[in-house]
Amino acid sequence: MKAENELALTYANHGRYYKQIGDMVQAREYLLKALEIFERLGTLIEPENVRKELLELPDA
Repeated sequence: MKAENELALTYANHGRYYKQIGDMVQAREYLLKALEIFERLGTLIEPENVRKELLELPDA
């Protein structure tokens, strides 16, 4: 099953969760995975949302 967009959404949500609990390393890792998939698939809106969230993360 080619559910890569759903996988990317799941990665993004995991990244948001880790950001919420303060684990910025894990948050960045999941958000970057999500962004890579979204960009490869040509998803329209979510890549920009994930980029903004990545920029909001404090430097590790």
